[in-house]
Amino acid sequence: MGAAMSQDREPEKIFREIEEEVQKLLKKEKDRRREKTVIHYFGLKRGDNLLNDILDTAREDDVILVSFEDANLEDAKEKVSVLAKRIDEMGGKAYFIKWPTLLLMKKDVQLKIHR
Repeated sequence: MGAAMSQDREPEKIFREIEEEVQKLLKKEKDRRREKTVIHYFGLKRGDNLLNDILDTAREDDVILVSFEDANLEDAKEKVSVLAKRIDEMGGKAYFIKWPTLLLMKKDVQLKIHR
């Protein structure tokens, strides 16, 4: 008789564990939804040396826009190469949106293009 009662309680225990796990997952998802996505914008002018600031921000945040405001392509080429290489090493992606704007994203951010 004791074994029968134990077997009857076993499904209850399993369902309780499943319910607890589902509650944990729902709480995590709710907390995740509360987080706002922050897009950082760096407007680089000729002579600015903000590469380290940009890379530090890229390590912690999801999306960064970098504009080479008064630079021509030749002036910015080295900075763009360094940024793209470092972002790639971090597992992220770098896209030219339209000259002079570069978009940097972490690997868990997806770019969707609508035309």
